[in-house]
Amino acid sequence: MVNLVIFNLSIFLLLLVSVIFVGVANNFDQKFIKHIFSILVGLVFFILASIGIVKIDKVKNYALFLWIFSIFILVLNLFVGTTVNGSRSWIYIGNFSFQPAELTKLSLVFLFVFLYNLVKEKNVFFFVSLFVVSITILPIFIQPDLGFSVLLFLSNLIMNYGIGVNGFLVLFVLSGAVFAGSLVMKPYQVERLTTFLDPYKDPLGNGWQTIQSVNCIINGGIWGQGIGKGMISKLGFLPEKDTDFIFSLITEEVGLIGALFIILLFITLIICILLVFKNTDKQEYKIISLFVAAVVFIQSFINVAMNTMSGPITGLPLPLISYGGTNMVITLFLLGLINQINLDIIKSNNLKKWIE
Repeated sequence: MVNLVIFNLSIFLLLLVSVIFVGVANNFDQKFIKHIFSILVGLVFFILASIGIVKIDKVKNYALFLWIFSIFILVLNLFVGTTVNGSRSWIYIGNFSFQPAELTKLSLVFLFVFLYNLVKEKNVFFFVSLFVVSITILPIFIQPDLGFSVLLFLSNLIMNYGIGVNGFLVLFVLSGAVFAGSLVMKPYQVERLTTFLDPYKDPLGNGWQTIQSVNCIINGGIWGQGIGKGMISKLGFLPEKDTDFIFSLITEEVGLIGALFIILLFITLIICILLVFKNTDKQEYKIISLFVAAVVFIQSFINVAMNTMSGPITGLPLPLISYGGTNMVITLFLLGLINQINLDIIKSNNLKKWIE
């Protein structure tokens, strides 16, 4: 029960941070209203998943259909999608827009459960899941969206390692993927991935975002400039300040202390999910909790790394904080599934105590 309370409290606090700083970044305008709407929609799905109205045992029966549908949308996006920041990642329908790649997080987590129940052997499941993820990643990589491709691939490897697949096998596949990726990546992609090592080599080009991000963090100091008073971000020097670089915006305004608090919330959230993995006896629940933990960890880690010049710019938003409706709704839905598993564990434990 304590784990359940801490888990939900962490989510609430991260959403509160999101409301404050997306609002500050957009002067609480129409974009901020859209963000609030996204959070509310996400919370509806979060509650539906948490209380079991959207039940894991029932949805997994439609997993293959959901996955095929998500692949169809991804392929369709290659022809009708809108290019944003050099990647054809969005589909616009009037004033409504969504990122098709985000749907794959949802379809894959249910498909993994379905496939494991089908094969019932860890090593076979590993190669089957690897094949499925590779097919899923292909249209995402073509967009091109390297960051999201890496997110799905690594999440799958972590999930498989967590359920007992041999670590050397996982490492071998990872090494092979890195080697293959280096062969197919275009020169400009390689340059973007390595710019963070020396952003001042191209300060007005590829290095601009990294330099301004670090300037914001330095300007924040220990305690920050105050909410709404971050001058570098306020004057427009920081690009994507409500999405990719919202962590730098936050750090400039609430300083190192505030930034560490947000990192602590993410660590707490991930630990709570891993405790769910540890406490459940059902293999399908272990798969879901590991995959969700991996997605949250990798996405938040990579985002903070690119904000602090510790990693390349990948375009991955900060979960539960960055502006972006599709990511917000899908993330909250996945976390709702963790709540559902957590509640199932509590019910099982109470039943065991009653029987004893």
